[in-house]
Amino acid sequence: MFQLQERLAPLRARSGVDELSFRLAVLFGQPHLIDATFRLFSAGILPAPARKRFLYSGLEPADLSRTLRAIRSLADWPDAWATEARRQERRARAAERGGTPDAIARAAGYWRAAALAYGFASTAVGAEATSGAALDVARLAAFRRAAPGLSPPAEAVTLPWPTLPLPGWLRLPADAPGPVPLVVMFNGAGIVKEEMSLWGEAFLARGLAILAFDGPGCGELRGRLAIDRGQEDITAAILGWAEAHPAIDATRLALLGVSFGGAQVIHHAACNPRVAACVSVTPPFDPARYADRVHQFVMAEIAALCGASGAAEIVARAGDLSCVPFVDRVTCPTLVIGAGLDAILPPTEAARLYAALSCPKTLLYLRRATHIGLSHIDTWAPAAAEWLAARLGGDG
Repeated sequence: MFQLQERLAPLRARSGVDELSFRLAVLFGQPHLIDATFRLFSAGILPAPARKRFLYSGLEPADLSRTLRAIRSLADWPDAWATEARRQERRARAAERGGTPDAIARAAGYWRAAALAYGFASTAVGAEATSGAALDVARLAAFRRAAPGLSPPAEAVTLPWPTLPLPGWLRLPADAPGPVPLVVMFNGAGIVKEEMSLWGEAFLARGLAILAFDGPGCGELRGRLAIDRGQEDITAAILGWAEAHPAIDATRLALLGVSFGGAQVIHHAACNPRVAACVSVTPPFDPARYADRVHQFVMAEIAALCGASGAAEIVARAGDLSCVPFVDRVTCPTLVIGAGLDAILPPTEAARLYAALSCPKTLLYLRRATHIGLSHIDTWAPAAAEWLAARLGGDG
């Protein structure tokens, strides 16, 4: 599969066809057009590929459909998701009162869905990213209730980065013999560690532990500390933490990042040669080329991540986000995942990163996938897990 994609992707990238989805999204994805569409049809008009992110994380199809139908304008988005979260909380408490093992297991699933819904309520769908301490507190509280009931469970951890301790969730594969490899997940703008920890089933099934954490500007640290240059010592801190953990083999530590996090893992792998492998999913390779054309919803999330005042500052700082100064120094095996229908970044960015890497490398190019491969997450996540297991020595 990988070899076939390696042959196809560069040809397709050179054709220029892959830029079309990015250009059309900026043209037709204007807030007033989206709002008018929702007013006519509700967000229930979202097609199956656009629903995959919600369903893959653990929402039930009926719950998702009900929530989307309740969204009749962009302004409805946060309230509709918060309403769904509270509905899931009520279900969880009712199940807990049942007291049986089956009821407790159902409660964990409801708490999981509540945490996800609170997270989706904070997604940027207008001129600004929705922010609210109450939503953040509710999301964290719901996920803490869900964490012990996940299979395998999630453990809250604190990573001792000198600048500011970083909160995370660690999940260890069940019944794994001896210290296991670790995959560290770097989230993109608008994605929190709670959601990313639920993307780890394929990795856990192959004997790989996963660590999802909130870095600067993300999740719990949003508004407290912004992402900036020179923060690659975060991975050094994680390596030190992993060395001290009896269940983890720090010599087999990999980085996986999506979107903005896909660029970060390139930065971090370049500056931390002890990283054993790297996966970069739909990364911004050289955003200075197109930063002034990025969709305003995305700009709102990136501005919140970077602590920027607005789009103009992001455009001015676009070079800080680039992989170009780092790519020559990446030495570990690297998997790059691209999406041919990426409307958030030019899809050619993944192919450009792949071409610039001089390390052992693989390109998985999903020609019909959307940004972060969310429409095909059930394809690329198992593929990435298989690729990492082969290089880290998991049980897959």
